[in-house]
Amino acid sequence: MAFSQTARIGACVFCLGFMSFLLAIFAETTKPPSGTPIQAKDAVICKFPDDPSILLGTLSIVTLVLAAIAGHAAVYFPYKGKSIPRNALFRSTTLSTFFVIAEVITVLALVMLLWPTISESLHRSRNVHRDLTTQCPTAKRALRRWRLPRPRCRSFGWFARC
Repeated sequence: MAFSQTARIGACVFCLGFMSFLLAIFAETTKPPSGTPIQAKDAVICKFPDDPSILLGTLSIVTLVLAAIAGHAAVYFPYKGKSIPRNALFRSTTLSTFFVIAEVITVLALVMLLWPTISESLHRSRNVHRDLTTQCPTAKRALRRWRLPRPRCRSFGWFARC
């Protein structure tokens, strides 16, 4: 059974989005907690272990952009050779609302992927510190300070465990 054109574009958007999600999870879990400080004469040089977190983060960003492009193709692509004018597409309140929500979520996801990837690469490239007490944190270690306190009780539907 052959998939229709709509199913193929939808499957492409789903697969690219899911791959972006998985790559982002793997990038976040492979980050080392910290680097090794090496004392120099008047500075500390941070040596970080080799890990694929920056590469995986970059690949996640690329697949998210490809998923967004495929999503736009799904909206604007002519189906069965018939093209629908753009102004006619956006007269529909439902499609306009869906499109705006999808765009906002895509931009938020892109920002949330760019931020840790860029900050981790800056930690790697700016590895000489004049402060002799530097512990060589990575982006993962620096974000742990902002962790929210855990709730006292955990609720699982009708069952609450304290």
